Amino acid sequence: MPDLPVALLTATQVAAEPFVFVETAAGKGLWKAQHAALFSGFNRGFHRNFSSGHNIHRDNPAVVAEAIKEIAD
Repeated sequence: MPDLPVALLTATQVAAEPFVFVETAAGKGLWKAQHAALFSGFNRGFHRNFSSGHNIHRDNPAVVAEAIKEIAD
């Protein structure tokens, strides 16, 4: 991976009525593991999990704004 600072924000909320596999508990477990594996290839930045749906920027815009500020610093 390139030597760039990375902010990886992972949505972990399981849907009340899953439509696709990734919305299930098993799917979220796999999703988190794959994101952790992806982030392990970077040297700078951070990876954080949030109890949010897929659209973290809509569900919790403050955490996205804070991640941008942290990476910009």
